[in-house]
Amino acid sequence: MFEIMIPLTQGTQGDSASSKVNLLHQIEAGKRKYYTLVTLAFLTMVVLVTVVFAFISGLVLRQVINTAVLAILLICLATLYKSDKLLEWPTYVAVLVLHVIATSGFITNGGILSYAVVVIPLLPLVSLLLLHKAAARLSFIYSLLICTLSFIATLSGMHPANMTPPDLVPYLAMIFAALISSVSYICFRSLLVATELAQQRANEYLDQLTEEVARRDLAERKLVSSMQAKTEFLSAISHELKTPLNAIKGFGNLLAREPMSARGLDCVSRVNRSSDELLAKINNLLEYTNASSGTDIQYKSFVLDELLSEIENEYAALGQIEGTQGAFEYAQVRDYIIHYDFAKLRKILKCLLDNAYKFAKGGTVKLTVERGTLAGIEALICQISDDGPGLDENIRRKLFQAFTQLDMSTSRAFEGMGLGLAISLKYTQLLGGKLAVDNHANQGCSFTLTLPMTFQQARQQAPQNWVI
Repeated sequence: MFEIMIPLTQGTQGDSASSKVNLLHQIEAGKRKYYTLVTLAFLTMVVLVTVVFAFISGLVLRQVINTAVLAILLICLATLYKSDKLLEWPTYVAVLVLHVIATSGFITNGGILSYAVVVIPLLPLVSLLLLHKAAARLSFIYSLLICTLSFIATLSGMHPANMTPPDLVPYLAMIFAALISSVSYICFRSLLVATELAQQRANEYLDQLTEEVARRDLAERKLVSSMQAKTEFLSAISHELKTPLNAIKGFGNLLAREPMSARGLDCVSRVNRSSDELLAKINNLLEYTNASSGTDIQYKSFVLDELLSEIENEYAALGQIEGTQGAFEYAQVRDYIIHYDFAKLRKILKCLLDNAYKFAKGGTVKLTVERGTLAGIEALICQISDDGPGLDENIRRKLFQAFTQLDMSTSRAFEGMGLGLAISLKYTQLLGGKLAVDNHANQGCSFTLTLPMTFQQARQQAPQNWVI
């Protein structure tokens, strides 16, 4: 079922919103990639220094471990640098091998009592910077564990001795102190610079958004101004057309009273009938412009079935002329008083019935009126159905747009300006209701109108400010 709800749901701009979110993600990813590359590059240089020192000291174990770690870090660094996006696995591998080389240096340099202990606090810091909180927690637990084991091994006299030659220990201690200070500085410096660059990009993007909002606001104001000008033009031209048309209609009525031939009376009758049709179209145009520009709800109290009976009699006469059978069922709402906008309710029903009778000539039109609910609130439900040709899917999408017809060609079989359903929708919106259409291929269609209102039995006394 094609349905228009009140309030109407506006079209979402999902694609635009998604692109904006993606751009913000790109800014964040660029920030992470920048400080990850800088940090890994500096750590690779640190490992390179330890490899050189391992070869100078002649320790094969350190040479093997440090060289392997250096090779892995270079592969990770090159892979991350060449990638257009931030890859996760090179960073995980790099952090893992950094733990390996730090553990190796910690153990082979004397453990908890040596200068190598300053490397251990860096592991959770690097893990937090390059990965996430969970990795930092695991690194912190790992650091505590190896420090505790080294402490126990040292107390029990089981800890391996420092493998570094004694004459190189002062130099290695100095190198460790310088490298640890440099790593700490570079890590935080790269994070700070990356944050500043990301903030700069975010500010540029914010400026673009501000300009876009300003452009859209200007376009919206121009659209509102254009719609207002169109409404004023239609209202002015309609009033200007009504004045001479009323004069033609009045003189036609006067002329019909004069004695004349049968042909003359027929011509006058045609003039009057055409004047009435044109006046009705102009009135519809005026009503549409008023509804589009906003109109007040004029509440009054009236007996609902009297309005429906009046409409039934009017369309019974029309049905006899056009050979269309009408069926009006409103027994459920008899003897009820409603406090509502009489003119707008009547106009909505007449527009929907006019549409049904136009397409069901020689067929059947049915109006069913009953009480129901809308979102838990008492409501009037009116269903108007016909057995006409039905609706094409493309037409149904723009059915409630003004000046839209089933057939838009100049040789169309059905006349009209295409304003009836547009007026019905505007008034339904104003009254807080719901208007839906259900199409049956080649078997007509049915419109369901639901309007919130309260009902009072006619035999009960109405409030004093009600006018019946």
